Amino acid sequence: MDAGGVDLPRRVREALKAHGLADRTQLIPASCLGHCPTGKVTVLVVPDSTARGTHAKLIDPKEDGEDLARHLSARLPKKAGPP
Repeated sequence: MDAGGVDLPRRVREALKAHGLADRTQLIPASCLGHCPTGKVTVLVVPDSTARGTHAKLIDPKEDGEDLARHLSARLPKKAGPP
């Protein structure tokens, strides 16, 4: 995660937690596998255990995960609230 620095995973986790997504997401840092976008970080989004709808999302490390949180909020099923 050169583009975002070594603390990017922590900043992304904090953004996900602030948006109520921490209990529904898992962050696994990995390299860009030799195909790194300039100034961006590639995130693989796996929506559920079926892996249907899996896609790559480019995020801006300067946004500290806020762009990823917005992306996930728009696509993940809403969490069930109290009855």
